[in-house]
Formats: sequence, structure tokens, C-alpha cells
Amino acid sequence: MSIYGDYNSDNVEVTEFSKLPAGKYKAFISGEETKISKAGNEYICLTYDIVEGEHTGRTVYDNISLHHPTPKTAKIAEETIKKICLATGKDINAKNETLRGGVLTIHVRPQKNDKKYNEIHKYESADSSGAAAVDSDIPF
Repeated sequence: MSIYGDYNSDNVEVTEFSKLPAGKYKAFISGEETKISKAGNEYICLTYDIVEGEHTGRTVYDNISLHHPTPKTAKIAEETIKKICLATGKDINAKNETLRGGVLTIHVRPQKNDKKYNEIHKYESADSSGAAAVDSDIPF
């Protein structure tokens, strides 16, 4: 018997990666972890699961360089986290608080430097009662 058991590749369809179309998506923050970049800098990776509409179940990632050695990059990251807090109603200043579990609306567009990937450029409350969008245009 094979180490693959009853696996039969004839019964498997390969799903090709495709970026999300530009637009607004209601999302759930399902993951939050610290990673290290190729340059050795620590960053936070947030995972957003789309929870409404035709793209429900898709995932978007948001890399936030909060602990970056360049002050400008770290400041942008601090502002981004504040915008996410405002949109989700979470306060990560509180002891043991996490962004995981937050629900918000994210605005997605193609990355400026590599159009085959997505980037999040605005965060807003998932409550559609007219809460203002919080823009996150990155100046570089």
C-alpha cells in the first residue's frame, strides 16, 4: 500500500490563486502573529477572512511593521493599528487584548508596487450606520 493511502489525484481539482477584485469587504480578523522579514525586521501579520458576499471564505493578509527600525515605517504601522482599533472597537492598550475576533469592513485594491497582490487601504466599522472610513494610504 502507498504512503498516500487511498489518495487519487484524478479526483482533485487545483484551485488557482487569484487576488480579490478592488472593493469593500466585511471581514473577520482570524489570525494575528509576529513574523520576521527577510531583512530581519519583526512585523505583525493579520489574517482577514471575508464573511459576506460572493468572495466569502477568501483570505486577505495585512503585514504591519510595528517594530521596524525606520521611524517613518513604524509610525505608519502605529497609525494603521489605531485605525483597525477604531474600526473594530477594540482597545489593544488593555492587558491581553488582541485584534483577533474583530469584525470590520476593509477596502482592498491592487498593491502599488506589485499589482498581482492585494493591499488594504482603508478600514471602517462593519456597522453600515454611516461610520466614516479610516484611510490608510501609504505615502511610498
